[in-house]
Amino acid sequence: MSRTYMYVDGENHYALTEKSFQDNLGMQVDMKKLVARNGRRMAHYPAAKFFWESTSLFHHLESILWPERSVYFTSFCGTPDKLHEAKRFIREWEFEPHIVHEEKDFAKQRAGLLKQNGLITKAKGVDIALTVRMLEDAPHYDLCILVTSDIDYMPAIQAI
Repeated sequence: MSRTYMYVDGENHYALTEKSFQDNLGMQVDMKKLVARNGRRMAHYPAAKFFWESTSLFHHLESILWPERSVYFTSFCGTPDKLHEAKRFIREWEFEPHIVHEEKDFAKQRAGLLKQNGLITKAKGVDIALTVRMLEDAPHYDLCILVTSDIDYMPAIQAI
């Protein structure tokens, strides 16, 4: 039986999910007000840029591909208590959280760039942490799923 690990570039996934909702619905969608509909399992924790909708990505492959380990990489700016709460929430969705702490001013600057220019910039350390983890874990999995649209991961993918 093959071992499957999944790594989610949460920063990228969150921003593109927001954009996809906006493009498909033809209107602005406030991710902070997003709710589950039609009985779908949906999780959302805006402060940690966590979004997961479990019926879309693997529902038809779940029995053969569901990952043995899933890690969600993101950033967070807030108090230690709120950080602990965010990690607990992400674990409830069967992800191991890897959260890079980010200064509040930088988080606001990144949000402004996304809103004004559609430019996705990530907290320092998220991409590198994900890449290092994928490479370190490579001997332990047979199949690696990377959820991102960031071409910067191509050298890591080729190395694996």
